[in-house]
Amino acid sequence: GCHGLTYCVETVRGTVSLRLSELDVAFESKTKDNVFIRVVITIQYQVLPGAIDVAFYSLENPRAQISAYVKHFMRAEIPNHKLEELYLERQQIATQLKIDVDEKMDAFGYDITAALMTELSPMKQICDSLDRIVALERLVIAAPDGASAETTKRIRIAEANAEAMKLSAQGVADQRKAIVAGLQSSIEEFQVTCPVPVSYTHLRAHETPEHLVCRLLLEKKNNCRGVRI
Repeated sequence: GCHGLTYCVETVRGTVSLRLSELDVAFESKTKDNVFIRVVITIQYQVLPGAIDVAFYSLENPRAQISAYVKHFMRAEIPNHKLEELYLERQQIATQLKIDVDEKMDAFGYDITAALMTELSPMKQICDSLDRIVALERLVIAAPDGASAETTKRIRIAEANAEAMKLSAQGVADQRKAIVAGLQSSIEEFQVTCPVPVSYTHLRAHETPEHLVCRLLLEKKNNCRGVRI
């Protein structure tokens, strides 16, 4: 409202705003698991309407006083929590902070209307380490699936190779059977055309059935030549 002052008797010594003000308090601290983090607390405060005189004359710098109370409380509270717990319980911690600072500032005519933990960030090196830990955990989870896929792949390759070798061996065996059948047919033809006895002996040392057939053919051929002469 409008206030009148007596000239040369009264003067304005200062002003007090009753508006809601905001203060950001930034600091660093260490968690229970030895992680250094940067914390920013946002405090919203205002002067109590019935305690304007107390607020004006009791504190010269209320923002510095509020900042000191906030840092004192948080630096005592943060070491009791691990980094993950701070993220999960930030709302509860902010509520306790508001109650604690509000009780202290009430004596100076100030009301703390809200306390928010607006930033909670580890150092860059810690963030990089956490990213690597998470990546390794994901790799450990994915490793069994990758190993299973690789094992299945190798089994399929081994089965394909075994089937190919089997077919190749079967082809060679069929080819040898065809050769032997052809040689036997030739022997029978020689026996019809050249009825000369051939010495059918047992297999000689290091002689295969194919070698025996070839030897008998040669003997039969030679005997046929002797008969024609």
